[in-house]
Amino acid sequence: MQNDSNNISQGRPLFVVSVAIILLLACQFLPWSDMTGGFVSDFNLFEDLAEPLDVKEHATNTGVDLAREIAEAESEETDVTAEEELPVHEIEAPVVEEAESYTPAYVTDNRFLSPRVDGEMVIEDYSPDGTALDRFKAALGRASSENVRIAVIGDSYIEGDLLCQDIRKKLRAVFGGAGVGYMALHSDFPGFRRSVVQSDKGWTNHDIRTSKAAAVKTLSGVISTSEPGATVTFKGASSPADLKTWQRSTFIYSSPAAGNVEIRTAAGTQQFAVEPSDGPQAIEVDGSTDFITLSTDVDSLVSYGLWLEGSCGITVDCMSIRGYSGLRHRSMSQDIAAAMNPYVDYDLVIVEYGTNAVSEEQTDYTSYSNVMCKAISRIRQCHPGADIIILGVGDRGIKQGSEIVSMPAIKSMTAAQRLTAQKCGVAFWDTYEAMGGEGSIVDWRKRGLVNGDYIHINGKGGAELAGMFVGSLLKAVGVNE
Repeated sequence: MQNDSNNISQGRPLFVVSVAIILLLACQFLPWSDMTGGFVSDFNLFEDLAEPLDVKEHATNTGVDLAREIAEAESEETDVTAEEELPVHEIEAPVVEEAESYTPAYVTDNRFLSPRVDGEMVIEDYSPDGTALDRFKAALGRASSENVRIAVIGDSYIEGDLLCQDIRKKLRAVFGGAGVGYMALHSDFPGFRRSVVQSDKGWTNHDIRTSKAAAVKTLSGVISTSEPGATVTFKGASSPADLKTWQRSTFIYSSPAAGNVEIRTAAGTQQFAVEPSDGPQAIEVDGSTDFITLSTDVDSLVSYGLWLEGSCGITVDCMSIRGYSGLRHRSMSQDIAAAMNPYVDYDLVIVEYGTNAVSEEQTDYTSYSNVMCKAISRIRQCHPGADIIILGVGDRGIKQGSEIVSMPAIKSMTAAQRLTAQKCGVAFWDTYEAMGGEGSIVDWRKRGLVNGDYIHINGKGGAELAGMFVGSLLKAVGVNE
């Protein structure tokens, strides 16, 4: 009897610790900010583990690969005919002599002597006639009856729906909308994303960086392929309310063989016969639901994605590829885009790259800008109904002795990205200046807005940056918040 009592006593501390850990882990998924009116912030116990913490290593590991990719792009023959190619403005690239003292060049007609007006950030319109956002503005006028789609394509800076989730939230406060939008059918880190609950089995992702498959040459740059019996489930996040349920689920795929796709939602289970196809096909399921389970018996079925969205309002699709420079979007397939556009066309494409193209040693990114112009031109060809905004790279830190300072090359990359917008005649927003410019990354880290790598924003930082960006966007299209 005494031995049993001792065993219980010895096991009790372990039980208490285990319960405490489980409760702590569970607490990070609660919407603290919404529940407390912002008094307590949402948090993620693993946010500082999501990216490398070695600032020096992360800041210098992309130069060789980037140089190789630029050389490849400059030497290849474009597959766009002269008739198809869109005009690019002839603007001389700024010369960067000393990055430390370099001030970014602005558009030559002096429309933008500063990225701020009356102390607030502006979206810089580099279209020849000042109409860079006219199509998006017109789409917003139809938001009460139609879906206004925004795609945010980028790298690990937006991974896990960071920044995008708050752009979505703030725009929906004005225009409404529902659902999380685009989702790949596989995630290596499904718990990292807070805006949806995902579980999958039997799916493998391939992306535009390394895959030679034609199917990856889409705006998302990602496809998922199935094993027989592959399945995926998405559940709406408990908060905010617009993510809990949605009204339309659109599955876009191609298949090498005949088979079946089964889709289960709150409305019931439906079976769909799949026919072999080289290009995209779509299955649309209407009806309000807070979950969807999709499975297939087809081997190597190609999923272009599953879109979970409302019948009207704003949809923001987060399309991120970790470690990607954005350059391979120059090879996007117009045929695939044309087949997908009737189902998921876009009114605005926000282009967020540069984090994986900047390095401590390099100060001239003119070549990067030249290749990105090809990528922007191809995005515009594939999605002719969409306006385009290039987001400049955010501030990032490097070690100088025992101190963390802003990487001088960030100014050079920002200048190259602004040059890209000028040459392509699209809009530009200066993320670096929005954060506060020189030294801002240190301040953002002190305020708990970026991770310990001094590069990537966290959830709190994404909300702050999104607030500034959406404010600039609404002003640009003449909408009062």
